[in-house]
Parts: sequence; structure tokens; C-alpha cells
Amino acid sequence: MKILIDVQAVQSGSSKGGIGRYVLSLLEAMVRNNTNHELLLLINANLPMHNYTKLTELIPQENIYSFYSEEDIRECFLQHHILSEASKLTKEYVVSLINPDIFFVTSLFEGLNENVITSVGEIFPSHRTVTILYDLIPLMEYQRYLLGPIIHKHYMGKIFYLMQSGLILSISHYSKLEGSRILKIPDHKIINISSAIDPMF
Repeated sequence: MKILIDVQAVQSGSSKGGIGRYVLSLLEAMVRNNTNHELLLLINANLPMHNYTKLTELIPQENIYSFYSEEDIRECFLQHHILSEASKLTKEYVVSLINPDIFFVTSLFEGLNENVITSVGEIFPSHRTVTILYDLIPLMEYQRYLLGPIIHKHYMGKIFYLMQSGLILSISHYSKLEGSRILKIPDHKIINISSAIDPMF
């Protein structure tokens, strides 16, 4: 099986936090436990490449693909809407050319304040797209996190994409319960893969 993994989370601001570390650890585990799957990476050419050496230590360079977008497509600016939408199509067109069996989006809820492009089902089939659900804190505490129409629209757009995914991987039993209870995600469509723990601990 050919699996294309979107690793923008190790390029964006998330790379300095828990999600970036989680994505790198998950990628390391996938490489370590891989038997007969072809693992490919998708990076954003407009984001910093400070983890590129680490990625090439895990995946052969010829298996790392990049896509280009407009230089500033942050969704926090209304005037960037058309460029942002066009960039989603560009990215998904590149994915469709690579034509993986599975497109794995490791951090869907990005792009508000950074040039990260995430989407599901714009061109590449949504039923072959897998996403990760970390939590639904902004939705649960919307009066704190989703103030303002731009932030609300951005977040709810990502929720829509999450719901379009063929499969959702939750990082805990609790986040799976949140997805099932709040978003009414069918049990067969969401699987808890846990957040595990880095071997260094």
C-alpha cells in the first residue's frame, strides 16, 4: 500500500509543540514497524525546512514530495480567501498526481496564522483520506477560542473536512468519545491509536 503522509506539522509552528513532536514520533514508529508499505511524505515548499534532515533520515529523499502555493495564504486575512482556496486545490492536485492509496493528514486544524494548507476531498477522494483528531477543546469552549467570525469560520471549515475523512484516528479514548458524542462520528469511522509515549521516557 502506498501511504502519503502530510507532515506540514513538523514545518509549522506546531513543530515546536506537542503536535509536531507527536507527528515525528508517529512517523518514526511507522517507519520502524513498516513491513511492506511504501511510505511517502508531502511537505510545503513555502514553510521552513528545519526538520528536513530529520525527515530524510527516516524516508528516502526520492520519497519526499513538495507542493508550492502562494507566499501568504493565512486564513486570518479575509483578502487571502481566494488564494487559500486555490492553494488547497493545488495541494490536492499534487496529491492526486502522486495517487497514494491513503493520504494521511497529520494535523488538519492549521492554516489560520501560518501558510499551512489542509483540506479533505477538494480533489483527492475523501474516502482515501485519513486525519488525526487531537481534541475538540475549541468547540467545547467556543466562547473562549472561537470568538470572531474569521476564527469561527476557519475552525468549522476544518470540522467539515474532518467529517469528510474516510477514517479518523484519535489520540486518546477520550478524544474518540468526544468525536462520537459531539460530532456524531460513527464508531467504525474513528479509531483510537493513543498518544503513546516517546521511548526516551
